[in-house]
Amino acid sequence: MTSGSRQSLWQRYVAKLLLSVGFLSLTVAILGAFSSPPEGYELSIYAGTPTVFWVGAGVALAVALALSLLPAAGRYTAPALYLGGATLTAVVGLPLLRGYAFAGPGDPATHLGWIRDIEAGKYFVTELLYTGLHSTALVFHDVVGTALEHSLLLAMVAFTIPFFVFTPLIVRTVSSRPQAVPIAAFSSFLLLPITNLETFNRVHPYTQAMFFTPLVIYVALRFVFDPRDSLASPFSLLLALTSVALVFGHPLQALNVILLFVGITVVQFLSGSGSGEQDPFRYASLGGRRPIAVRSLLVHTVFVIGVFFAWVVRTEQFQTASRTYVPSILEFVQGSATAGRETASQASSLSAIGASPAELLVRMFPAALLYVALAGLFVLLNIHGRFRHRFSASRRYLGYGFMGILTLLPLSAAIYARPLSSLLSGVTGVLFLVVSALVGIGVSLLLAVLLLAYATESETAVSGGATDTFVTYMAVGGAFAVPLFFLFFVGNIASLYFRILGYLLLIATLLGSLGLVRFGDGLGTVVSRRTVRIGVVLLFVVLLPLTVVTVFSSPYLYLSNHHVSQQQFDGYATTFEHRDPDVPVAGIRQGPYRYAHAVEGYEAAKGKYERSVTGENLTRLPAASPGPLYLVVNERNRQRETEVFRELRYSKAQFRSLDHQRGVDRVSTTGEYDLYLAR
Repeated sequence: MTSGSRQSLWQRYVAKLLLSVGFLSLTVAILGAFSSPPEGYELSIYAGTPTVFWVGAGVALAVALALSLLPAAGRYTAPALYLGGATLTAVVGLPLLRGYAFAGPGDPATHLGWIRDIEAGKYFVTELLYTGLHSTALVFHDVVGTALEHSLLLAMVAFTIPFFVFTPLIVRTVSSRPQAVPIAAFSSFLLLPITNLETFNRVHPYTQAMFFTPLVIYVALRFVFDPRDSLASPFSLLLALTSVALVFGHPLQALNVILLFVGITVVQFLSGSGSGEQDPFRYASLGGRRPIAVRSLLVHTVFVIGVFFAWVVRTEQFQTASRTYVPSILEFVQGSATAGRETASQASSLSAIGASPAELLVRMFPAALLYVALAGLFVLLNIHGRFRHRFSASRRYLGYGFMGILTLLPLSAAIYARPLSSLLSGVTGVLFLVVSALVGIGVSLLLAVLLLAYATESETAVSGGATDTFVTYMAVGGAFAVPLFFLFFVGNIASLYFRILGYLLLIATLLGSLGLVRFGDGLGTVVSRRTVRIGVVLLFVVLLPLTVVTVFSSPYLYLSNHHVSQQQFDGYATTFEHRDPDVPVAGIRQGPYRYAHAVEGYEAAKGKYERSVTGENLTRLPAASPGPLYLVVNERNRQRETEVFRELRYSKAQFRSLDHQRGVDRVSTTGEYDLYLAR
């Protein structure tokens, strides 16, 4: 046996040993989390989860990183990535592993009420606007036998897995670089689309539909990049099926993908591709040197648009939204409304507790900002390479100047419409300036790429391979979603613009992964390839902890954990069952109607329990109420208001006063839940 053979054999032994250590560490971590259920409400799931879980998960991720990214071409990349994906799935599923009764006293509780009603036969699942998550939860309930609460949490975790699986598969489809797949996989492990603004790691149909989107994009790419496929081919039919499933999952995310498909179709039309002929985008600096052919996405785009409108316009939610949001946008255009009011209110609350939007931005988006920069630079280099190949120097600089004007145009219009001093005086104005700049950049890049598509002669173009075509598709499709972001922002549409931000971060994950591969290849010409691989590993060693701490709502983000303990559930169930029907029930900050949805079902609780009590009225509860009143106070209320929000609206003294007021009696308690009766 030669020395090289002995070294190779030794490396295989070490790799197998590391894999064994990694999977063993993950097993110990899961068992540690499973064996330590919470005794009561946990303000932070990070602090409540035993240290053995975090140590075991950290070791497993370190092994996965080392085996997938350090070797030049390792045979253990696949099992290492499986280990990494399983570890992040365990992190996402911590509420299930820890034995939470439920996670989410807000919207998730209402979704739980809906599936209770569906399971009870009060209405069909098709009566909901978004049915994907609820249908999946009911399948788990019927097949696995789990309780509805845990079935919903299990469905939430299941919808995260396509994001981990298909993000690297998308990159593998468009790039032949050996490090592209592990880089894309670990980029997906960062979970950048979770912002805790309008996309969350909890029961939230939009977020689950967003994590399902990479599957749709992957199938679309497999269809587009295979000219032999027909409309009756497996990938064509699968694309139609997954697109319909996305519409059922959440129509807003389906609208994002429709805009992506429209962008791809426009590029194909302008470039003359999409009929099996050679694709025109072949003269950038990336990709192989073989010509590729693409198929038109026009038929599928029209099909999904038809399904979208057929599904959406029939619902009451769509009609209500149309009556509410369209006038709001028109008010802004006419100058009688202010953009981003809800965001400005949240920023003011942050300032009141001693925090700032800038501080929160640094905590929430360090990795996201890096990937947005990587994706932006990658697209710009792509455009620059095409300009350099297609146009002379004078026309090239003229085009750059035109792009600069387009970038500044929305910003200038915003300043012209309202004085700069007023725009800079508040959070809303600054946000509007930032959004205007983003719109300008998006429009500039969009028109530049479309100009290249129109000006390129496909028969004389040099091949740039599938990578550059994919970059074009994603850049144009993402740019098409920017106006939607702007409309939601100026229309004050329930912070839905942050949902579009989550989707754009999904696009940034894909393009940023390819950008990281591209820049790594560039550095490989200056330093050794091994040094580059070590640098990439160290980058993820830094980024993974920064993103894992933002997966769940926690005091680190000035938010409380969404844990609902069994004691709280029992307390609410007892109250709703045995209360005096003539006495209203109030809550802290908002009424307990969400809990009523979860316990009684949405239909039975609709319109009930919506009364709340302010902090000032806690100290004089009988006088503040015109008649008898039940007041519900749970442990989450107390810890959130006094520790996270630092007594901004409710103080410890106000909560303590409930036990000493004349005319106020505590009539029920579970240790996590107190019911007071004021007479």
